[in-house]
Amino acid sequence: MKAHSITLIVLAVFAYLPFSVQAAESYSESYPLLQVLESQEVSQGEVQLRANVIYPNGCFQPESSVSSTDNEQNKIYLSHEVEVVRIPCTQALVENYPEFDFPKPENGLYQLIDIVSHRFLGTLEVSDEGVRFTPPEQTEE
Repeated sequence: MKAHSITLIVLAVFAYLPFSVQAAESYSESYPLLQVLESQEVSQGEVQLRANVIYPNGCFQPESSVSSTDNEQNKIYLSHEVEVVRIPCTQALVENYPEFDFPKPENGLYQLIDIVSHRFLGTLEVSDEGVRFTPPEQTEE
């Protein structure tokens, strides 16, 4: 009888605590890139870009990084997806370095565009010798 009473009291206390033992809710969203840092041809026919983002808090977790090449307009669109978890989390800024892997486009000069902010992030020069990234401050748009 005594153990049963203690169990009921513990259950009653947990019922009124301001937290839940259920799984945290989350949602996905696109998040703007701060800048592209570098490019390289990682294998024959494949390019890798490394970028930089700063999340406003610890609730943001990297999910995926996707690129889309428009050969007619000579633009490469970059999209970084994050999972936002609705739980108490750190309020410090969190830096991350997403990578974009995609097939090497046709030879030419491509503008790198963030799909969320529509910001110009620099250019990617593609040739038979490889790829070369130039940041926006060194590029004439």
